[in-house]
Amino acid sequence: MRIVVAMDKFKGTVTAFEACAAVARGLHRARPDIEVVELPMADGGDGTLDVLLHHGYDQYLIPLLGAHGVPRSARVARQGRTTLIEVAEICGLGATEPTAEMAEHADSTGVGEAIVDALDVGASEIEVALGGSATSDGGAGMLRGLGARFLDAQGRPLAAGGSALTGLARIDWSGLDPRLTTIRLVGLRDVDSPVLGPVGAARRFGPQKGADSEAVDRLETGLAQFASVVAHMPPPTGFVAPDTPGSGAAGGLGWAILLLGGSLTSGGDRIAGALGLDEMIASSDAVITGEGRLDEQTLMGKSPAVVIYAARRHARPVAAVAGQNRLGEDPSRFGLAEVLSLECLASGTARNPALTVTTLERAGAMIAEGMVRRISASASMMAVPSPTKGQ
Repeated sequence: MRIVVAMDKFKGTVTAFEACAAVARGLHRARPDIEVVELPMADGGDGTLDVLLHHGYDQYLIPLLGAHGVPRSARVARQGRTTLIEVAEICGLGATEPTAEMAEHADSTGVGEAIVDALDVGASEIEVALGGSATSDGGAGMLRGLGARFLDAQGRPLAAGGSALTGLARIDWSGLDPRLTTIRLVGLRDVDSPVLGPVGAARRFGPQKGADSEAVDRLETGLAQFASVVAHMPPPTGFVAPDTPGSGAAGGLGWAILLLGGSLTSGGDRIAGALGLDEMIASSDAVITGEGRLDEQTLMGKSPAVVIYAARRHARPVAAVAGQNRLGEDPSRFGLAEVLSLECLASGTARNPALTVTTLERAGAMIAEGMVRRISASASMMAVPSPTKGQ
């Protein structure tokens, strides 16, 4: 039996590589005869750069500004004339516990600086992996790093961060780097959220970045003001509505990419194509996927959804291993024959890498010892709707 283990990260605990390796060890421990193919996954969030570096991209260190204006070095990946920039690498949350003040002032200027660096080395295509940001500034910082000017009513430059956008009165686009019109700019999104509203950049994701209710309100007001000014003073490429699916990715960075004439695509699909996921699954007997949490948001194009859909196309049974399972008691509704939840197998795996690894190994062994048979028997239950796709 050949099993593809296509796991994403368990955020804050283990990487996609570590998760795949742990499940594979469990499979082999219980059934040494199983052939295991490890395929660490990503969907445009943090970890995307590491996955592509494992598949032919080269790593470069460049100087830029972090989320809070501190100069630092960050990694980018290059292959030929394509550059991959990971937002989480430049202005991500990192290991620091975020505060409301940090959430309001976090800035994406470093992403713009990384794009300028890519232009300087002759990139013809720039991909920006949008997940895992600490920012909620609508990409204003990125645009500033590319030459746009954000001004208040007195013509003074605005401070950095999403809350400062409440004072935005005018945008001067004249200084935008002209080379942006000569390249293909693509945002790899892992969510379909818009910029504004209850499921938008500030209200849905602001609390994850440290924002309390008052900070969320200020960030939402700032983003709304940004949208209003852009509607009256659009960039040279024209106005793009802030309710475009995926525009709220990375605190609104998705929208800024669209305003530059770029496009958005599913990060999960892009990475799956680069890794040859379809071909791997077609030549397998079963598939195991998973990440830290499985819930309704997972089905909006995150890695497990991409894997599930690929397995369905090839009529291969698929099981999932997650830190937390919030998909309910009937996994077949989502194309899954079985779901193992680490929180049900062991207490305290969250933020405990060693325990997470050993529990993932245990989950792999459980699949090898008995669940493979049930997965195979349930292949006929795979007819489920495909994961939601954005544009």
